[in-house]
Amino acid sequence: HFGMLGCYYEPERLADLYISQKQNSLFFDDIAEFWQWDKDGAARMTPGLTVDVFELCGGHANTGWLLVRRGYEHGVNFDINAGFNLRTQGHQNYLWEYLESRKPRIALISTPCTGMKGFKALNQAINPQAYHKSRNLSVPLSRLGGEVAYHQASQKRHFVAEHPKDSDQWKLPEWRKLAEDFSIAWTYVDQCMADNAKRANDAKNLGRDARVRKPSEFWASDERLIKELRPLQCDQRHQHADLAARDPQRAHAKAKDTARWPLDVCRRITRGCAVVLEDEKESWLSTVDTVAPETAPTK
Repeated sequence: HFGMLGCYYEPERLADLYISQKQNSLFFDDIAEFWQWDKDGAARMTPGLTVDVFELCGGHANTGWLLVRRGYEHGVNFDINAGFNLRTQGHQNYLWEYLESRKPRIALISTPCTGMKGFKALNQAINPQAYHKSRNLSVPLSRLGGEVAYHQASQKRHFVAEHPKDSDQWKLPEWRKLAEDFSIAWTYVDQCMADNAKRANDAKNLGRDARVRKPSEFWASDERLIKELRPLQCDQRHQHADLAARDPQRAHAKAKDTARWPLDVCRRITRGCAVVLEDEKESWLSTVDTVAPETAPTK
């Protein structure tokens, strides 16, 4: 699953994976062996050859799959589903080496949000131990995401980042510095307005068509990346599922079942990425060898 970033995409043809019929599939005994192969390959790369998109905490990489289907080169998905644990120093070191060697044009960033929004106040009161455990996971990854976004912007490359609306992530110093030093596009999104929005799965039939609102906030280095997300504002013409499950008269849904972006959201982001990649293709090809790489942050 390394090659397909932990997602469930199964290509129908070898050509879908850019593998000729004369080549063999690649297998690795462990992730360290994969890293060495990837680093050796980067050293042999033709100057100026980069990956189009990579993901930081991309889950099952649905957006990456859509970009692959459009013919773009998707890089590594640094996610636990693909074998990466970014809480370890070694895995973080490889992330920064990857950014320096592959120079991905767009970073898709969606780090865990547990303990940073939603039910954090309730959880802090009734289960403080679990709350602090969640924060210990989410906050470091959010800060890492901010550093990656800053790195991309400083190299005149791009990023798209998502977290819940009014999440504590956006208040962290890494993200505030990003907003102060660069022109950032942002928008709110009500995921209930996506074509295939998550629905409640309520056995009591209390409004089976109730949608999961899940208000989200997107930041991006360029307006074109999130332009198609702007229309996704709730029109108040439908019921919303109760994620807290505190109202017996409303349909319920589990928060863990709403973690993935609806496919419609992925498609809109994919189209935005495609616009940027096509519009800036020539400028990237002409400047990638002349721009001095920024030194990665010392960890």
